Parts: sequence; C-alpha cells; structure tokens
Amino acid sequence: APLRQHWTPRQPAPAPTSARLDELGRAIFGNLPITNDRTGNKVLRKKLKGPLLADYYFDQSGVDPDVVGREIMKGWMNEREKHRKNQLEVLRRRGKGPPKKGSGKRSNR
Repeated sequence: APLRQHWTPRQPAPAPTSARLDELGRAIFGNLPITNDRTGNKVLRKKLKGPLLADYYFDQSGVDPDVVGREIMKGWMNEREKHRKNQLEVLRRRGKGPPKKGSGKRSNR
C-alpha cells in the first residue's frame, strides 16, 4: 500500500538573515516592524482634508460688506434680510442657488 502523507501546516517564513540589517532598513527608510498591531498608518497616509475644506468655504477673515453698509446707514439691513442673504450665499457655493435672471426653466422655449 502506498504511504499516505499527512497534511502539515506551512512553516513560517524563515527569519531574516540579519536582525541588524532589518534595523538599518527601518532607520534608513522609516519602515515599521511587521506586526499584526494596529498602527494607524493607513489613516496617516491619506491626503489631508484641511486645505481642501479651507478652499471650499469662503474666507471669513475679510471685511463683511454688510457691516460696512450698516455703519454708513443705520438700519441698512435687518436681521431677517441678513439671514436670507447668508443662506443664499451658502446655497450658491453649493451650486443650488436661484438661477440668474432670464435663465429659468422656461428660457429655452
């Protein structure tokens, strides 16, 4: 009868030839030792979102024309109109504001 070979699990990969060589590689290239621990590198490698968000939202550090207008004429813009104007600006930045004059739904007919 032929000899039956039993299944055996694979042997782990052989250890590196030199631990010193691995240590030098880590020092030179910044490689981390291979472990199963979570390090958070995946998150750190991602592109930063801060500059993108800063470009998307308008710069609020400048002088607001509404403030200048209110200083020139008292009661120039009440709170309700100010809120409406801010909401319109937010919608326009997202591309959801009202169409320009003459370019509504029925302008192509």
